[in-house]
This record gives sequence, structure tokens and C-alpha cells, in this order.
Amino acid sequence: MLLSEFIHYLSTSTVSLPKTTHITMFMIHQQDVKKHQESWTNMLLDLSKCCQDITNNQAHRMSSASLKLHAQNKLSQLYHSDKILFKPTLAKAPHNIRTTFEDLVNYFIDNESDAGFAWKAWKGVHFTQSSHYCNELYAVSMGTYNFIQQDESITTAEFTFVYNIDPHPSENQHNHSLKIIAHHSSLPYDS
Repeated sequence: MLLSEFIHYLSTSTVSLPKTTHITMFMIHQQDVKKHQESWTNMLLDLSKCCQDITNNQAHRMSSASLKLHAQNKLSQLYHSDKILFKPTLAKAPHNIRTTFEDLVNYFIDNESDAGFAWKAWKGVHFTQSSHYCNELYAVSMGTYNFIQQDESITTAEFTFVYNIDPHPSENQHNHSLKIIAHHSSLPYDS
């Protein structure tokens, strides 16, 4: 039963709820989506810096295992780890559609057998919303984002993100953290 149907049922029925039952409505707003996109940008730039430190043999170099754990932690704050639909920008068949959290992590940090997206030396990401839709259950955001590399070159891609409210926020998240459940990204069509 959908929440709206449940509320309608409660408003038209004679059933009373126990006094300990609480129903909280939370509307997802565009600023929630923008905040999440800022966090997504910070995640990518953080992972990219870690990858560059490894490439440059920095003294505080991470091992591959440490990088993977770090990426899993960062990505789990932004994406659902148990349900994800992901079509990454630079992935090729047969791995162009991802449905597991492990595949999501590999796309960002595995530069040997996958795209290694975070290894591209990104220094900035700029989101441009062209459309969004928000309600109490989910939000959809669509637009373009520009990925800026250290050498100032820019890669433009088109995105669609679908978010919902994290049903199990961790202690360091507020009660209404958004999580990505679907992420589609592609390079613009060039005719």
C-alpha cells in the first residue's frame, strides 16, 4: 500500500492507531537534490585525488585494498547498496548496465579491467539541471554535467538521477538523506 493510500485509508476509516504510532511526511525538495549533487561531486573529486596520489607515488599512498574500502564508504553514502540501476558514461558492453554495488565501485576505481572513472584526474564537476521532479517518495533530476580535468579539458555528459529517501540512515546522516537508486549517464549524441 502506498503512503498516500495509507493516509487516505486512515482519514476515511474508523480504525484508530495506537498512541505510539507516528507518521512523518517529508517532501523532497530541489535543494535536497542540489545538496546531494554537491556531495556526489565531492565524492568524485576525493576518489580522483586518492587515485592521483597512488599514480604519483605519494608518501601517504593508499593500497588498492584501502582505495576500494574508501570508495565503498564514499559511494554507500550516496547510492543504495542493495538496489541500484547504473548506466555509466564510459562503460562498454557487456558491462554498460550495472545492477550491483560492487560493479558501481569497480566503475569508479578499477582502472585495469574497467573504466576507472575516478582515475581521470578530475578537478571539478559542474551540474546544470534542465528538469527535475520531486515528491515525498522520490526525486528525478535530469541535465548535463561538465567534468573538468587537471589540464582544463572538459567532458560534457548527460545525466538522469533517481533518488529516494534512505530508509536506514547511518548515525552521521540526517533522517532524510537521499540515495541514488538509478543513475544514467551518457555522452551527448553527435550527429
